[in-house]
Amino acid sequence: MSKPWNTEGRSAGDLLVELEKLKSSDIEWKNGKSFCLSYYGGDDVYPMLEKANAMFMSENALNPTAFKSLRKMENDVVSMLRDLLGSGPENRGTMTTGGTESILMVVKAAREWASSALPRLPKGTKPKMILPTTAHPAFDKAAHYFGVEMCKIPVSGQSFRPDPEDYKKNICERTILLVASAPSYPHGVVDPVEQVAALAAKNKILCHVDACIGGLVLGFWREAGLKVPGFDLKVPGVTSISVDLHKYGFCPKGASVVLYKNGKLRRKQFFCCTGWEGGVYISTTVLGSKSGGPIAAAWACLQYFGKDGYVQKFNLVHELTCRFLERIEATEGVYSITKEVESSILAIASKELDIYKVADRMQDKGWTFDRNTTPPSIHLSVMPVHAVSIGLFFTDLVDSITLARKEDSSGKKILGAIANAAIKLTPKSIIQKVARSQTKALGDSSERTETASIYGMMGTLEKKGALGEVALDILDNFYDQ
Repeated sequence: MSKPWNTEGRSAGDLLVELEKLKSSDIEWKNGKSFCLSYYGGDDVYPMLEKANAMFMSENALNPTAFKSLRKMENDVVSMLRDLLGSGPENRGTMTTGGTESILMVVKAAREWASSALPRLPKGTKPKMILPTTAHPAFDKAAHYFGVEMCKIPVSGQSFRPDPEDYKKNICERTILLVASAPSYPHGVVDPVEQVAALAAKNKILCHVDACIGGLVLGFWREAGLKVPGFDLKVPGVTSISVDLHKYGFCPKGASVVLYKNGKLRRKQFFCCTGWEGGVYISTTVLGSKSGGPIAAAWACLQYFGKDGYVQKFNLVHELTCRFLERIEATEGVYSITKEVESSILAIASKELDIYKVADRMQDKGWTFDRNTTPPSIHLSVMPVHAVSIGLFFTDLVDSITLARKEDSSGKKILGAIANAAIKLTPKSIIQKVARSQTKALGDSSERTETASIYGMMGTLEKKGALGEVALDILDNFYDQ
């Protein structure tokens, strides 16, 4: 239960003890048992990042004239990313607080660019962007915020990549932006960036590559001499790319970079208000006030590792991803949905088991990962820290598969099928009550993990609107104050 205001102040020591107690209920992400959310760079760098973050946590990046240190550090960070992923000194970029904000800025900039660059856009109509169904939901959020129409194209059931022909046949006079992922988050495959970018160039429109999770991985794999497809600003026709530093850069949250082909395009993401009584207000991104902590920590982290340090880390990531792939394929009852290593992402599926039940039993053993819906699978983002846990992972996976088989053979599979069929006939209000009860269990660490029922329930909802309402109910119940 949430606490109201306390009448008297509390001591720092007392509060720190309670914070440690609260933290004890969170997932442990430094021990190699987490495959998402937090990306650990190692014990050697972490203390320095804490100090750098704390040193600048109250400095405000809103005003680059007041905090010249932050301006210099942001410019340095952008310069380093341009060196790795850019096409030349004309590229310009901005630091944001994460991949979602980077994507929001790209879509906003594309909309503003289209208002002057595309006189063919009919008045009263929405500009359109074309993207695969695997593109990150941040594009949906951006479309909703900025009034841009989305045209989603399917991906192959075998390669999980979109067909460039589907982009081509959907381009019209309202199209302003083509989107590709490097890689897509659910499946870890790199979209056909070169073909998509060529279409954008031919039609004189923009092309963005979402490399939030894979930009540094692919960039340093290329530096290490590994074969990597074209994916960044070096590809003709790519006009912007987003890269998160708080993922595989191992920097504290939130730090991301969006790079543009040139300063003229970047300028379209900026905001300026000159008619306010408080003076001129300008900001480079969505946020106004912005802590300098993540900027300073990212600046320190990138220089601490340097190119050689990152190449070493990502060589390890490549080796580990190959080992995970090989061992997944050798494990009875499951398989990898991709057969080659294209990025640091893998997904474990099954043709004979409810993979969500396997995931639940793994979670009971302390593992944390995302769950894909198409196809149903366990999502793995392989990191250097998994070098210490790969053996235990597969021991627990085999045991979890055995437990899932026992559940299926006990008749629960039949009961689950009956329940799923019944859900289709159940009023939404009843489903929402079930979702709320399941959410309480998810938030209680003493409860046995049972997300399979929630994923199964959501999978039966044929109307996306109904599914969205249930998902929002779950979120609403988490934040009940």
